Amino acid sequence: MSEWEVDIAAKRARHSCGAEIIFSGHPESNSFDGKPNGFPAEITAIEQVVLIRTGFEAYRKAHQKKSPGHSQLRRKSSTAERRPVIKSKSNRPIMSLKRSTTESSD
Repeated sequence: MSEWEVDIAAKRARHSCGAEIIFSGHPESNSFDGKPNGFPAEITAIEQVVLIRTGFEAYRKAHQKKSPGHSQLRRKSSTAERRPVIKSKSNRPIMSLKRSTTESSD
């Protein structure tokens, strides 16, 4: 199932069984996706998933061979995409619905 023909210019990967994935975005970006199409009727859902996975891998490998320098640029710019650090909330006052043991019940 790894017989993929990749056309990076057309952003397309085509399998020998007729399945095809059309890609959008850059493989190393957060907005990379692909739209599978043209699976033969006799292929099971599990086989489709395997084909989609191998198609994505084939496209990524072909894209890395064409432009290997982009991954280094991505690593340098990833510092700007860091998530904010959440400070510990241990210093905040605690609100409790439990009754205090010092209260007297009349």
